[in-house]
Amino acid sequence: MPQPTDPLIAFTDPADPTGPVRLVYPAPNSPLDLAELAARTVPEGANTAVLSRGDLPGDRLFREAWRLNGRTIGTDLPAARTLWRNVWRAHRATLFPALDAAWMKAIATGDVVEAQRLEGLRQQLRNVTQTDLNGAVTPQAIKAVWPSILDTAHP
Repeated sequence: MPQPTDPLIAFTDPADPTGPVRLVYPAPNSPLDLAELAARTVPEGANTAVLSRGDLPGDRLFREAWRLNGRTIGTDLPAARTLWRNVWRAHRATLFPALDAAWMKAIATGDVVEAQRLEGLRQQLRNVTQTDLNGAVTPQAIKAVWPSILDTAHP
């Protein structure tokens, strides 16, 4: 069972030094020490740090927004906001089929009021990713923003 004190190697791609952190965990019972493991797995010229599992941010949701800052890993907030908007997009995609079907039915039956109501919901869903996240200055604050239309947009 992995322990918070277990060592790992964190590194950034030398071709993208401001990009996401990559992690290398030693395999259990590996005969390689960390230096040998790094020599085999970390690209030459990469920015590296030996950390412990306990040094990693607790929430892996924003894993692709993690950045290596010396000997610590922090979260790139603009990248985390983009990732969170992608979560919204994925959820929104599950809502459109039912709304589209209901809208087409309303159009087909000549129910203009219902068609307009449904089109309003569809437009709110299209606009959801324009929700301002700049005031959210921690990963937890970013996750706390969930536009209500994502829960209420049902035909």
